[in-house]
Amino acid sequence: MVAVFDTPAAKRAPQQQREQLAAGYLQRRKRRRQSPADGQGSAGPAAFGSTAAPRPAGGDPLRPFKREVEQLGGICLEAAAGWEADDGLAAAAAAVGQQHPPACVLVASGDADMQQLLAPQVAWLQLHNQPSPSCPLGLELVTAADFVQRLGFPPAAYPDWLALVGKREASIGGAGVGGKAAAKLLARYGSLEAVLQAAEAGELKGWGPAAQRLLDGTGSSTREERAAQLRRNRRLFAANADASVVQPRGMQQLEARLQSLQPVQQPAGAAEQQQRPVWSGLLPAAQLAWQHPLHARRWRHLQQLVYEGQCQAGSGGSSSGCSRGPWQPRQSATPEGLAADELWEQPGGRSTAVFYICPCDVAPASWERAMQVVQQAQQGGDATPSLMPLLTGGMRHHVKLVQRAGYSVRLAVPPPLLNGAIPQR
Repeated sequence: MVAVFDTPAAKRAPQQQREQLAAGYLQRRKRRRQSPADGQGSAGPAAFGSTAAPRPAGGDPLRPFKREVEQLGGICLEAAAGWEADDGLAAAAAAVGQQHPPACVLVASGDADMQQLLAPQVAWLQLHNQPSPSCPLGLELVTAADFVQRLGFPPAAYPDWLALVGKREASIGGAGVGGKAAAKLLARYGSLEAVLQAAEAGELKGWGPAAQRLLDGTGSSTREERAAQLRRNRRLFAANADASVVQPRGMQQLEARLQSLQPVQQPAGAAEQQQRPVWSGLLPAAQLAWQHPLHARRWRHLQQLVYEGQCQAGSGGSSSGCSRGPWQPRQSATPEGLAADELWEQPGGRSTAVFYICPCDVAPASWERAMQVVQQAQQGGDATPSLMPLLTGGMRHHVKLVQRAGYSVRLAVPPPLLNGAIPQR
């Protein structure tokens, strides 16, 4: 495992490499971060997170995360002054490919720019901000084959595509070419340079008004100026995979770790094996469902609370009399990869997904109210409508995803906790 971090503010160069190419690079993002704390941006160093401790006055604020990576046996890379973590990811992937070619690299990031790194041995684990019906786990595996099937041109040309269409988040405009038109141009010509050469040769006639502007330079800029701008755009969006973009110490640790790996013996027919997709079946959705942080936390808390509830019910509060009761929490998942505590199949009807609510699932100070709602519904009623407003935002969002997938939902409290044991949050 390799984690790549941006250069700490204390070591950051006055101007990033890409800012030297375009002074407005990332200005939109910077303005948003500097805006008043209105829920859209941060007011500065004091806003270190809504629930975290205040940012330390000195030192590296990311040091706790780096320490955790190192404790897991991973390596931390730090972008060199003037470069970004994206470049460090590209350099790490390139180092693995050069020194240990049989290895598969999985790049986990929420940045779509990482698609340019895709190759037969490199895949992108796209991290979404939150789950959705099409991506219930909040992450998605994207391979080079997936990319080509979706866009029609090789992943290495993704910076060329961005150069043509621009990127609002980076405050960089394109050539006025739409995403579909740019994809068709790159599918036909393969790269931005080839597109510009085709424009110079007059081959873009019939490709639409935007391509026509590339051809004749109509508007406020000449064709040469527009070509220079597009080449600059590509340099902005292309990740630099050179080892110099990472602090030497971290890269030396990575290279030493790679050198310590044993070479893989290639069996007979290895050439044929390499033609097969190396990522097929790597991340089954059902197995990953309960590894999502929301559900992993729920599982740990649920097991702990059930155990404490059984202890209190069986021994009057003495932990020496704990025994495992007949009910135990389970881990189920729908075929769509949505986690549920239990699934009740209904032949010919809608199946029911059951969630046993624990204190981490409800809003602060709402657990006693949740217990009251469940106890009042024990006479045969369903507590689900009354429990829904008490759920945290993340849990409520997940329950709604399950409902949108076509399941009925039932919210309850683990049976052992109804025996008079009300745990504290």
